[in-house]
Amino acid sequence: MKEYAVYRDDEFLLIGTLQEIAKYLGVSYASVKSYKARYNHGNNRHHYIFIEVEYED
Repeated sequence: MKEYAVYRDDEFLLIGTLQEIAKYLGVSYASVKSYKARYNHGNNRHHYIFIEVEYED
């Protein structure tokens, strides 16, 4: 499962899956997917930044 580092503006919030991020933010999984999609398309009105975390084996 993919994990993301999440920031709000320049403040680090957490690293987690989309489900974990939704729980942390107190919103639905669908909302987090929407925030991520908006960020990917340059429409970041919620000010969340999603960076995919990749681990080396």
